[in-house]
Amino acid sequence: MKFSHYDDGVELSLGNAPPVWIHGSIIILVTALTFPIWYKFSSRGFATASVVAIGIVLSIFIHEAAHAWAAIKLGHRVVLIRLHVRGGETLWETDRYSRRDDYLVTFAGPLANLCAGIIGLVLYYVFLPDPVSVGTDQLWHRPPPTSRPFIFAAIFWLSNFNLVLTVINLLPAYPLDGGHILHNVLETRYGIHRALFWTGLAGTILAVISKLIFVVSIMGGVLIWSPPNFQVNYNAMQAGRQKWPRRVT
Repeated sequence: MKFSHYDDGVELSLGNAPPVWIHGSIIILVTALTFPIWYKFSSRGFATASVVAIGIVLSIFIHEAAHAWAAIKLGHRVVLIRLHVRGGETLWETDRYSRRDDYLVTFAGPLANLCAGIIGLVLYYVFLPDPVSVGTDQLWHRPPPTSRPFIFAAIFWLSNFNLVLTVINLLPAYPLDGGHILHNVLETRYGIHRALFWTGLAGTILAVISKLIFVVSIMGGVLIWSPPNFQVNYNAMQAGRQKWPRRVT
């Protein structure tokens, strides 16, 4: 395995696998997302948060690795996988682009998170130890039931995180997978300018809503991730609007 450092991040390369670049800002993401777990500064909270923090990075990597795997299987070249505070992206190139392959590569990421979330929940409910019921006559010779092991709390949290990540990535906003899909559908039927405008408009609305949710969640002491980027979507909407062909009467 080879390591290289540039642009405040570390790139890992292993054999013929696509290189993975991890930006230092991803620490901010995992710290913020695990805040509801560790904020009480208990040993159990820190143990759960540590597992969840690693799981968050792996969940984002699984998403991007699925994009990369689909691209490679379809005969395309994966240049780089990036992980950072906004999530991640997979850079791939090809000599024979097709909409079909684009859709398959795009859907592979959310599908991977959906499978990870379902598998995690199945494992959680299958292997979670049953709580021991204790009657009043047993209190003198049997300890009271304990809370679930922290590893199960981490699995449950990460399973739900992957399911939420699936939904978020399918939102019709740039630069999410849902925005990419909507852009391609609209561009095929109405052209690139209308695709930019309508996808940017949907993304701008979602970005405003997500930022309001973010503020309310902060006030409530629970951080809710809000990835739709307002500036990117607003710029796309403006670009599509300015270049939109107009009728001359």
